[in-house]
Amino acid sequence: MRAPDDHRPSPVCLEVMATVLAESRKDGCRERIRVIVPCPIREFEALPVVGRFLLARGKEIVRFGLDGRPFGRHEELHDYGSTFRTPAGNFAGPWCTEILGRELPKPAKSEPQLPSTAQAAKGRIGDPALAAAWNLNLDAARIAAIEERAAADFAVCAGELLTVAPFPRWSVSGDGARIELVKASDEILHEENFVAAERLCAAEEIAALRSGERGLATCRGRVVDLDVAYQTDRDEVFLARGVGQFFAERFRIRVQELPSDLVRAWHDVASGTRMRRDGDPAQAVDLIASSFRLMAAFEAHPELSGRTKPHPDPWWQRIRDRIVHVEGLGSQVVPGPLATASGSPRL
Repeated sequence: MRAPDDHRPSPVCLEVMATVLAESRKDGCRERIRVIVPCPIREFEALPVVGRFLLARGKEIVRFGLDGRPFGRHEELHDYGSTFRTPAGNFAGPWCTEILGRELPKPAKSEPQLPSTAQAAKGRIGDPALAAAWNLNLDAARIAAIEERAAADFAVCAGELLTVAPFPRWSVSGDGARIELVKASDEILHEENFVAAERLCAAEEIAALRSGERGLATCRGRVVDLDVAYQTDRDEVFLARGVGQFFAERFRIRVQELPSDLVRAWHDVASGTRMRRDGDPAQAVDLIASSFRLMAAFEAHPELSGRTKPHPDPWWQRIRDRIVHVEGLGSQVVPGPLATASGSPRL
């Protein structure tokens, strides 16, 4: 087996369709055009297996380790592939404008409207004909970012295209009757239902809280093998993202009318929707603590919440139980004046 960082120059290439701002060399006009960005990616003979899972519906998936992150076979994950070019031939897929949905510099601003996604590319970056017709320096940073992202997030192993792919997660049904191992997504709604793959015991605790009795939930799926050193998803981060989404959707707060000590808490919670899945767990816990302070204030003064009846809320009950009783964060997030003898908030 070759070491993951021992790779040879490879002809393997992803061709990514991207919209960029360019300047015509003919008349000097600026417009947005579509171009093909060739992105060479690394190729390996072998990579270590860092996770093997049997999903609830019976499908087995494998994760490989590279650069401290898990990678999975591209066809198992998403449809935003590109053209995968190898010496053996080309494998066409849908064009993509972003690599794995990660943020990239946006196209430079211009007056002309963005072309439709069906519009053909003007050419392939690196071809003399395209360079002769268009000056692409206006969006050079975006083009470079696409190339860098492709190089970081894609690889080829034994002839298969791999992309960055998180480990699966346990999903607990709302009534606590079912626990299922499912593929992870970037969805931030209902995060109180999901638990990292190595935390089956936490999923069982959630199910017991919801059903009222431990051991009743049926469990489908199995973690065959998992190297926790490659676990990039943290439950605290996903819970914080879910909390931020909840506040963004359920409350329309006039921030200028909040007491000064709650303004910062509101901004902290609102930032949850912008947290990346690889965000800082400590920051996530702080965000959750801010949400508890806000909910305590909203119960004491409903007029601050922008809702006539902010409580009770079934979602808030579930998220509170998860954070306090399963994650054990009660002492860090529950406001002192509202804590009962058992440590649970009266929200």
